[in-house]
Amino acid sequence: ALWWAGDGGKQDSKEAARLFGLSCATGELVACAALGSLYQAGDGVPQDAAKAVGYLEKACTTTVPDGCYNLGQLVRQGLGTSADPARAATLYRRACEGGDPAGCGWLGLMHAEGAGVAADPARAARLFVQACDGGWIEGCFNAGVADAKGDGVPRDNARAGQAFQRACKGGVERACQVLDRQRAKRGKRAKA
Repeated sequence: ALWWAGDGGKQDSKEAARLFGLSCATGELVACAALGSLYQAGDGVPQDAAKAVGYLEKACTTTVPDGCYNLGQLVRQGLGTSADPARAATLYRRACEGGDPAGCGWLGLMHAEGAGVAADPARAARLFVQACDGGWIEGCFNAGVADAKGDGVPRDNARAGQAFQRACKGGVERACQVLDRQRAKRGKRAKA
């Protein structure tokens, strides 16, 4: 992991991949997840979605939730495996239950869209808040949208504004744009 992050020396993704491979071969599931992520991104190894899927499947346990999340991303998109929204939703659920906030957020999106699971706007809204509270800033934006539209929750513009503010501060440009539009509307009303 130190080679990958560059802690204590120069970053070397190739060496990190080699070491993650050795550790994964001994059953170290966190290393399998990391190696899968490297293959997914093509970082230090040739990009190979099929290899990424193999390593992430090995890693996808409740003790390695980011392995389930990353595998869910590949399965949802049909990269290295066939696209399967229901399986992706199951993987996101496992990631979420293991504490991965991005897994919660993507499971929320699946429930919002009815992709691979029954459409359930209320559950989607709860998952967006859980993702946001866990640090996945996109979840804050999605929670704001649900609050602003009253999608699965009672409409609450104040709560939506707080969620958009948090997302904007976290770097979600769309949230900043929503806040700018809201400010512009308030400015127009004040002049009228």
